[in-house]
Amino acid sequence: AEANSGSGGQLQQRLHALFGGPLPGISGAFFQLARDIAKGVAYLHSKRVVHSDLKPANILLTADGRALVADFGVARVVRTTGGGGRSTAGGGARGTAGYMAVEVCNGAKAREPADVFSLGVLMAEMATGIAPFAHLDNDLAVKAAMDSGERPSLPSPDASDVSACVMVELIGAAWAQDPSARPEAAEVYGTIVSAA
Repeated sequence: AEANSGSGGQLQQRLHALFGGPLPGISGAFFQLARDIAKGVAYLHSKRVVHSDLKPANILLTADGRALVADFGVARVVRTTGGGGRSTAGGGARGTAGYMAVEVCNGAKAREPADVFSLGVLMAEMATGIAPFAHLDNDLAVKAAMDSGERPSLPSPDASDVSACVMVELIGAAWAQDPSARPEAAEVYGTIVSAA
C-alpha cells in the first residue's frame, strides 16, 4: 500500500506508463527494454566489440524509457587472427558472477556468445524480478551451479501466450552451455521484435 501512496506511487505510475506495463513479467515493459538492450549488443558485435560485463548496473534508462548499454570498462575488440580464428584482446575471466557465461567463468576469453549468455540472464531477471543465483552464497557456488547446467528460474507462461513462450525459449537458447548453440545478438533482437 505504501508503494502506491505519495511520491513512491507516482514514481511507480510513471515507470508503468513509460514502459508500457509492469516489471517483472513478460509484458510491454519487458519487450521494450529487452529490445533496446539486444539492439545495443547487436550493434557492438557488428563493430567487433564484446562488452563482457552485461548486468543491470550497466544498463542505463533514459528519461523517455529507452535502455542503453553502458560501462565498457572490460569491453574488448575482437579481431580475426592470422589463423582465421578469433581472439579477444586481454584475457582472464572478466565480468560478474551469475551474468558471466560458463566458458568465461572457466577461463575462456569472452567472445560474442558470452554477451548473448549475459543477455539471456538479464532477460530472465526482467521476467522474474529475481537476480540470478540469489540463493547461492558465493561466486564459487554460482560457478559450480552453472557448470552443472543450472540456470535461473523462468516463468511458465500459459501456452496461449505465444509471445511469452517464444521469449522463454529464446532465453533458454541464449544461455545454452555450448557457446556455438547460442543465437547471435542480431537474431535475439529480431526474435524480440517479432514476438513483441
